[in-house]
Amino acid sequence: MTELADLPVDTAAERALAGVALLDPRRVLAASVLVSASDFVDSRHAVVLDAVRQRFAAGLPVDAITIADATGIDPAELQAWMYAPLPAVTCAGQYAAIVRRRARWRRALLLTNEIIDAVLRNDRHDLLRLAGELSGLAGDLEALERTA
Repeated sequence: MTELADLPVDTAAERALAGVALLDPRRVLAASVLVSASDFVDSRHAVVLDAVRQRFAAGLPVDAITIADATGIDPAELQAWMYAPLPAVTCAGQYAAIVRRRARWRRALLLTNEIIDAVLRNDRHDLLRLAGELSGLAGDLEALERTA
């Protein structure tokens, strides 16, 4: 059975979103509402985004040093997220959309495994519930693909 840890992972968009949040919190925070912590494969990216949100909302300075202090992540690593490769602040919304779309695809793959398990258990109720969730997810993915 495929587990989340077994899925192919590309966290470039996550890293770019966290990096640009450090570069321009005001612009990125508007885009960051598209994603939730569960959308991130690397939870550190979500932690950074949350720390930026909290500091910015409190009127506190946001940079690699202050966020490193708030999160415990090495400031050199945060600076690498900011500059290598250089993410474009103007693409923050696109980065968030990529993170969200990839999270939905990972969830679809896991749902298919749960559906197989329900079939093998002859659990019709679970099968119907999971199929409904997968159908809704397919609709979300269709909408996300149209806007990509």
